[in-house]
Amino acid sequence: TITGRIANSSSGVIASDTGEAILVDGTSAILGGLSTSGILRGATNAISNAGFVQGTHGLSFYASSVIGNILNTGLIQGTNSGTTNGYGIYAKQTNIRDSLINTGTVFGSKAGIYLATGSTVQGGLTNTGLLTSSSQAGVALASSTMGGSIVNELCGTISGITEGIYLLNSGIDGSISNSGLIIASKGYGFQF
Repeated sequence: TITGRIANSSSGVIASDTGEAILVDGTSAILGGLSTSGILRGATNAISNAGFVQGTHGLSFYASSVIGNILNTGLIQGTNSGTTNGYGIYAKQTNIRDSLINTGTVFGSKAGIYLATGSTVQGGLTNTGLLTSSSQAGVALASSTMGGSIVNELCGTISGITEGIYLLNSGIDGSISNSGLIIASKGYGFQF
């Protein structure tokens, strides 16, 4: 267990030619979140979480390059800290060259996943778990691009209060495919 955070600065590189750049196994926890402004590169997955990652933003990326999937089979949680809104996964001006894959739970007090200001996920998003927010959208994009499709599989749930999925000045190069549940308790399943 790491009670603080993992921070990779803009000049930092965390890489593996054979495995994950960062692996959090099922018995581990990061209680201060993981933040990077540098490069994460893995052979298949840049980040693989089977444990527990918590912070104001569980995972946060600022002007980063992420080479490999972000795979979550555990719990990633972002909670409010003072006046800062919490996101499970937050990316700003970041290029994720592969996919976001969730079979676990990603929770954010503001949004489960939030892509902001010129971020791109080239491989799209696949969910068979839970992507959820306690105040706004399960998944939100603002001035960002999903390079592949958003696929919510049979066992998947994307839930929020105001929106399940929210797009503002953003695009999806693929499609939205839903076999599970996309729901907002007080708003819209999809808002574009």
